[in-house]
Amino acid sequence: IEAYEQALVIEPTNLYAQFNLAAACEYVDKARARAEWQKYIELAENEPGQKDYVEKARNSLKALE
Repeated sequence: IEAYEQALVIEPTNLYAQFNLAAACEYVDKARARAEWQKYIELAENEPGQKDYVEKARNSLKALE
């Protein structure tokens, strides 16, 4: 988690770091995972090549609710 956080400090719009941070948070902090998934979706939903990942993120978010 710390490595993804550091990557996002350097590059706040790094979609890969944001996606993986959200996924990692699912194991330790469900509330934070929800927030991180929402952030990823906001950043990625209009980006080319992210459609499948956005769908996975939405499914993960739904499973956490």
